[in-house]
Order: sequence, then structure tokens, then C-alpha cells
Amino acid sequence: MGKRKTCKTQKKFTTERTTYRATHPDFIWKMTSKMEAQKFHMFAAKSITAAMDKSTDKAYEKGVIRNLESWIRSPSDKYTEADVKKHQDEIDNISETIISEDGMTATANAYRGDRRQAGVPYSEVVHYKVVEVPNEVMKSDYIKSNSKLAKWINKKIAKYAEQLNCSIPRVFINRRDIVERFGESAVAMTRDSECIGRCWFSGTIWLDVNYHDKKWGDNPKEFKKHLNHTIAHEMVHLKWKTQLQHKGSKQRRAFDRRVNQVVRGVRYD
Repeated sequence: MGKRKTCKTQKKFTTERTTYRATHPDFIWKMTSKMEAQKFHMFAAKSITAAMDKSTDKAYEKGVIRNLESWIRSPSDKYTEADVKKHQDEIDNISETIISEDGMTATANAYRGDRRQAGVPYSEVVHYKVVEVPNEVMKSDYIKSNSKLAKWINKKIAKYAEQLNCSIPRVFINRRDIVERFGESAVAMTRDSECIGRCWFSGTIWLDVNYHDKKWGDNPKEFKKHLNHTIAHEMVHLKWKTQLQHKGSKQRRAFDRRVNQVVRGVRYD
């Protein structure tokens, strides 16, 4: 049977940045923009602290320091310890990341002093708030058989069945239905932490559409692209069964080549 384990995926985050400025000598802190805060677009990171490092450029500065240290050790006087210190100071000017109790938000401040505008000295504090964007589940966890999505899936299944010269399998896209068919054992067999698609050689395919929606649902083009690839993947399992597997890296490469060929429209007898 076709089973694919999912790898650990990066989480999604957004950043809200608010800049405050104090002009010497009164040091009255004021926001520098008419907008209360500037929101960044959604981005990916492994953790909320990694997301904060990205937002404050701390990750970038750390990378620069590593490169500078490497260059300094080489026979070159292009860079000095002062260059390293300059970027280390940038990191030191960022406060520690404070994470909320639920682990979904974090805050940190970047301090920027000794600046001038029109000859007037001022200091700035940039407040960063990073928020983890929770995975969104489809509006309905039950996909109707006459829905546009179900019809699109059935059309792809029929197309690949003809292309591969094999029978059209029975397709399950709702966990409730497959549990009714195979019993409670199907709950563990179809968890999205275990597989995003499964093929029974008897002629049944399971597609975890909700998993695809949670990961790519905010981009319809990517959603259908990855779901289409999963359909082709399971149809390859159905066509070649034990003849073509992906238990090792070499087998995986051969299997992926065949799936990509199917997606491109190559026909097989």
C-alpha cells in the first residue's frame, strides 16, 4: 500500500512592527508613523524564536558574523575584528524574545541610538510582535460528493486511470467515510501526521484533502498542484503495486520520476 510520511513543516508567522522615536534632549517617545503599526506579510520559520530572529534581522547578523570570522581566519586583511563587533552590536541592541504563555506570540525590542536628523540627535526603539498563524481547517470537514472539489478530484482520477491503463479506484476524501468502510483502524492509518495519501492495492485510494488545505489552502494554485501530485502518486502505487516502491533513496528517486512523468501526461500500457 502507498504510504507517505510527512516531514516536519515550518510554521507560519506574521510580524507587527511599531517604531517609537525620542528627540534629544526631552526624550518624549512618539510613534514615527501615522499608522500605529506596520504589519508584515506571512512568512515561514521553524519556531517563534526563529521567526523573531528573522523579523529583527538577528538571524542575518549572526550569519554575517560567521562569514566575517571565517574570512578573518583566512590570509586576508580585508576584514577585522571591528567588523565582527559592529554586527555583534546590532544583535546586542535587540532585547531578549519574550514568549507568551500559550507560545503563539512573542515580543522583542530593537534599540537604535546615536542618530541624527537635520542635525538633531534622536533615539529609536522598534517594537516587534511576532504572531504564529494557526493552521486553518476547511470550513467543512466533510466534502460533498457533488462539490466542485470532489468533481475535480474524480476527473483527475479518471484521467490518470486512462493514462495508466488501469481501473478507476474507489476514492475516499472524507475520514468519516473511510472509517465507516474500514473500521476504527483507519483512524490511525489516515492521520495527517502519518500519511497524506494511501493506496490499497485492492482498488481503494485515500486522499487527505484537509491536510492539503491546511498547508496550501491560502493559495488555490499550490493547493491543486500538490493535491494533483498526491493523486498521481497514489495512482502510480495502484498501477505498479510492489513493482515500484519508495523504501530507499534510490527507489524514491525512481518513483518520483515516474510520478512526475504521469503528471506531465506520459501514457503507459
